[in-house]
Amino acid sequence: MANPTIKDSILIHRNVGESLQLLRKRMTDFSITDYIQDVEEIENDYRIMCNSLSHNMRDPQGEIVYNQLLRRTYRLYANVRLAFIVKKRLPFIHCTNVAKRFDISGETVAKSLENYVQDTAMASLSLGDTPNTSVARVNAMHQRYMDELFSSLLVASQWSDDKKQFYSELLISPMVDQDDTLLIVSALTMALLNVFDVNKWLTLVNVCLSSTIERVKQRALVGVMLTLPHSENLLFVEINEAIKTICKSADMRREIGELQLQLLLCMQTEEDNAEIQRDIMPTLIKNNKFRMTRDGIVESDDDSLNDILDSGSVDKNMAEMEEKMKKMMAMRDSGSDIYFGGFSHMKRFSFFYQLSNWFAPFSFDNPDVASVVRGTDGELIHKAISQGPFCDSDKYSFVFAFVGYR
Repeated sequence: MANPTIKDSILIHRNVGESLQLLRKRMTDFSITDYIQDVEEIENDYRIMCNSLSHNMRDPQGEIVYNQLLRRTYRLYANVRLAFIVKKRLPFIHCTNVAKRFDISGETVAKSLENYVQDTAMASLSLGDTPNTSVARVNAMHQRYMDELFSSLLVASQWSDDKKQFYSELLISPMVDQDDTLLIVSALTMALLNVFDVNKWLTLVNVCLSSTIERVKQRALVGVMLTLPHSENLLFVEINEAIKTICKSADMRREIGELQLQLLLCMQTEEDNAEIQRDIMPTLIKNNKFRMTRDGIVESDDDSLNDILDSGSVDKNMAEMEEKMKKMMAMRDSGSDIYFGGFSHMKRFSFFYQLSNWFAPFSFDNPDVASVVRGTDGELIHKAISQGPFCDSDKYSFVFAFVGYR
């Protein structure tokens, strides 16, 4: 029989003593010393309980107390696991270094986010400087702050109930900029994908149920469903209660069904891209003398010898091209990401070296965008972005590709 994992010892075997032994060994093997005191405190409380039982001193609340020991042991396990992940992954090492100097206390974060909204409003009315310059300066400073907040949340240890309450209220506050809320929700989702934390997960649930902003509700729901735990509900009964609450709403059930369908379609993205590259793009490239206009596909003015010798080929090629275009549009309408193949190769801009930028809502006020979008190009890009069915990340790629960003 295989040796039990630490997680199984806690959630399935419900054995505090065995779990602590395994945790001590794991911490020794990987030289993790940050949580030694936590181990000793749980061991001491567990020892007291065992001694009481050995003397037939049964506590009427014994089951509740033991369940609390299991929950504390799980939180310790999660923190140790996070410490192990951080040690071996370079991006998380960077985030940890940022977190060490970043003040993530609730009061400081709330004040910073609320001040940004006020500072932006004041900067737009600035009289001593040109308004655009003042706003750009405020946005640049805030973008750096949000990147540090994102990094700190990504590697944050297990949350307390108080921290859950704080962020649940902060993320539905009208005093916080919507884009900031969206980025924090993404940071919590990524953190949960690495290591589960019931309080971070319940924070997303609270935002999903309470936010009045549709984009925020949807992003929080995606986070809730992508990080839905497999067996933690055996220990944290509040997970089951949260799921029941979510599923009471007919709208939420519909949203979850649509999300599941989108996830299924995403699983076919690589196959769809292969089909486009194999069956559609060769035809479009071959017939590159045609161009797209608002009136449809029309032939360019360049004549060729083939047109003179075989005038029927023009109609044939145009029909073939229209057929391939209709096929690609049908794939898009059925939910396929037809732009994946192109945009997946456009993430090498230095903008994407910053982890938080992968999840940042698109904004023309973003310092990197504002610095490169000017004049007539800006007007053209505004129109293309507003009309194109692109996700936020692809919008950034489109802008930087268009202006030749380095």
